[in-house]
Amino acid sequence: MNFAITGYAVTTAGAGYTAAAGSVTVSATPVPTAGTAAYTNPGSQIELVAMRQAVISAPVSSAGAITATGEYVVDGGSYEAIPTAGSISIIGNGLITTAAVLTLTVGGIVDNENYIYPN
Repeated sequence: MNFAITGYAVTTAGAGYTAAAGSVTVSATPVPTAGTAAYTNPGSQIELVAMRQAVISAPVSSAGAITATGEYVVDGGSYEAIPTAGSISIIGNGLITTAAVLTLTVGGIVDNENYIYPN
């Protein structure tokens, strides 16, 4: 399966986030599936997905808290497994006094790629 982040829900809004444009960037680091036990066909599935981080513009309230109202997914990224909470990064400036906690929502990506195999 190839997953993409489609949005997030705010569990804890946090405090101290500031950004000149009124938003911060949220992303999640792709982590490859450990070992080969998770693959049905390891010979063709290992390293088949070119993973990349998602980029989401997360609005920040005037109080410095992250909100999901008006979030904008710039790039949902590409993941071979659903990203875990520990892989979420929030990039912004300011003196963060309370860390935000977000829950990611994901969906599948339709792969329309073709592969040519030699004879």
